[in-house]
Amino acid sequence: MNKPAKSGIVNYFLATAARLKRLLAACASSPQNCRLGKRRIHTPLENNSQFHFLQVLILVGVVVIILQGCKPGDFDTELKKAESKVSMGDNEGALSAYKRLVEHFPNDPRRPGVMLRIGDIYSMVQNDSVSAKASYTKVISEAPFTEAARLARERRAHLSEKAGQLEEVIEDYASLVKYFSEHPDVYRYRVLLGGAYLSQRNYPQARTEIRPLLEDKQTPKDVREQALFVAGGRDFFVDKPTNAHTFY
Repeated sequence: MNKPAKSGIVNYFLATAARLKRLLAACASSPQNCRLGKRRIHTPLENNSQFHFLQVLILVGVVVIILQGCKPGDFDTELKKAESKVSMGDNEGALSAYKRLVEHFPNDPRRPGVMLRIGDIYSMVQNDSVSAKASYTKVISEAPFTEAARLARERRAHLSEKAGQLEEVIEDYASLVKYFSEHPDVYRYRVLLGGAYLSQRNYPQARTEIRPLLEDKQTPKDVREQALFVAGGRDFFVDKPTNAHTFY
């Protein structure tokens, strides 16, 4: 994160700190050179209080500079900086920038979307499924009913499916069906849930999930085709090849 422009007080402390640093170096090397303008400044052995005052003044200046430099800009500005790093291929820099946004803006409603992007970088760019799932889980736990959480559940379910973790796949798709029942993708979630039960060889539950899709006239054509395939697979695996042939 680029540091914002320094204020007048910061510039003052920068100049003062540099001047005092030179002064202290002179005092350390030669007491005779320990002067501020025409006035001789006593060395630490001669006047400890004055020496400590100079140290404290320098320290205060440094602290002010650090705090000023670490202060984040507004959310939109910092988000643009993070996205520019993504476009330049600086994935580590983008991750750091997104994480700073999450840290510095805990109450911003766009924060779950930023956490989702962190998970996407881990998943799609760095191929780090463990960190990606941790990021998606954080989105879901902190903002469970947001659009970001919906997408996080989708992506976490996909990663779990690749890893063969069917229980986690079922948990996410069942939650999507339950909490996002009005979303247009609910048909797709239900057929994917049925497919997960089929892979788990839980045929009764697979049938329970698939049947409404076959009976509902609003089921999209592509989803209906997938549902027919799952239904056929269910009958095929339970030794009803004739029924399976009907579905296929």
